[in-house]
Amino acid sequence: VTTVSVGGDSTDVVKMTEAPPTPEVPPPPAAAPKKEAKGKAAPPVKEAKPEAAPPKKKKKVNTGELIVEAIRRECGPMNNTMIAERTRANKAVVDKLVQKFVEKHIIKKKKVGKEGTKAIYYANQNHKDNKVEKVNVADIDALQAEFEKTSAELNTINVEIQSLKSQKKNSELDDEIKAIQDVVIGLQGRVDLCKKNASPSCAAKKKFLLGGKPRKELPSDSKSLKSRINNMRTEWVKRKAKCAEFIEMAADGMDKKPKDVMKIMGVDSDESEGVKMPEKYVL
Repeated sequence: VTTVSVGGDSTDVVKMTEAPPTPEVPPPPAAAPKKEAKGKAAPPVKEAKPEAAPPKKKKKVNTGELIVEAIRRECGPMNNTMIAERTRANKAVVDKLVQKFVEKHIIKKKKVGKEGTKAIYYANQNHKDNKVEKVNVADIDALQAEFEKTSAELNTINVEIQSLKSQKKNSELDDEIKAIQDVVIGLQGRVDLCKKNASPSCAAKKKFLLGGKPRKELPSDSKSLKSRINNMRTEWVKRKAKCAEFIEMAADGMDKKPKDVMKIMGVDSDESEGVKMPEKYVL
């Protein structure tokens, strides 16, 4: 603060002086990057590899156990060749091991042949390792019943399979349907053509039979109907007799059998066509 005198009067003039500006502090210099040594590259970061699983050790096959197990399962005599084939072992090894088990009384040996040069082996049932547990008879019966039931079901299934195999395939059915449809289309075309070409008098001609005689209406009462059927049956018998007589005469003239004549003339009998003459009604 400063006091100044003006015109004899003292006047206090307050003069505020500004504080000097605070000098700015420069920021600390950034750390210079480290210079890499010339000629030396930074070592790469190695990724940790998962530890590989240790290789599985192959289980050693005990040929002796295979031989004993094969003889037990056979439940009968076996020679060295059969044992070697079942166990896929060398025959020389089989001969050596089999003799070892015979000495331990696990299996038994029996010489066969005229001179006893061959031998067969079978399990010693008295040995503790070869004893078989007793089987319950009820369990055997139950298993036998189940086996018979399963066999019956299998036979039924086989019969169904054979019936399915004997049926026609879908492709064959499609071919037959197509052939029938073609026949129907052809017949329908013929029917349409006949309708188109038919004259108006065709409807009137339908009322007449072959020969020009008018068709009689069927009688309503049963007695008259039976009488008419008997008359038609009588006419049928007469015509059939005339035809038979004609064929017999032709057969005599041709020196052939009536059947041969019918074949030559193209005549079909009622019996060959399965037509049976009805019985005569009693009025």
